[in-house]
Amino acid sequence: MNYGGVMVSLLIEGIRLDEVSNTPILLLREEGGSR
Repeated sequence: MNYGGVMVSLLIEGIRLDEVSNTPILLLREEGGSR
């Protein structure tokens, strides 16, 4: 797998979603904390 490409894609999507709403960021943080 290309972890570098995946991380870049997640960063781009995260920034794009963050511009629309902070909810996706909060969901990602919550999901990461619960595991």
